[in-house]
Amino acid sequence: MSFPRYPTYKDSGVEWLVDMPEEWDIGQSRRLFNQRKTRSQPLAPQLAVSQKYGVIQQDVFIDLE
Repeated sequence: MSFPRYPTYKDSGVEWLVDMPEEWDIGQSRRLFNQRKTRSQPLAPQLAVSQKYGVIQQDVFIDLE
């Protein structure tokens, strides 16, 4: 898979990253996200994640496995 190149690049200042597109910025991820302290809903279904089925309800996953 190849992606089109950006028109201009600049030095990222990060050793392993080398160059990055001119319009990109480097910042701290903690400044992009907020913590949430909401609890789950009592009647909300529990979910399970698997490579075989993707995201499905936990009781369905248990039946399948």
